[in-house]
Amino acid sequence: MLQVTQAQDCVVAYYDIPAPPECEYITDENGEEEEECTNIGSAAFAAALNADSPVLSEPTFPLSEADFTGDCDCTLTVYSKTDFKGCKVTREAGDGDEFDVVPGIWKGKANPKSFDVVCTFPPQ
Repeated sequence: MLQVTQAQDCVVAYYDIPAPPECEYITDENGEEEEECTNIGSAAFAAALNADSPVLSEPTFPLSEADFTGDCDCTLTVYSKTDFKGCKVTREAGDGDEFDVVPGIWKGKANPKSFDVVCTFPPQ
């Protein structure tokens, strides 16, 4: 008998620390100078983790948010220094979990500098 097994994936969407707004001064029709600012926001990335590739490691990434979708049984660890060093905060993560790292689970004085996600998948 042929058995079909569905591959399990956990998609991790992650975002860096938002850039400060970019501002410029413009002169209006009355000759008055006004400041006009544009919010750049965060850069967004995603990774699909599975039994063959269960780890996401970013040794120099200032994480501000992480969202988990799919078959997720993961651990998110955020570090105060690059290369997974310094103080750390660890959280369990499952399907639908969203973490605002800054502000949120991260209480350090400076933004985190690296993070990793390790997921476990049942045997197929």
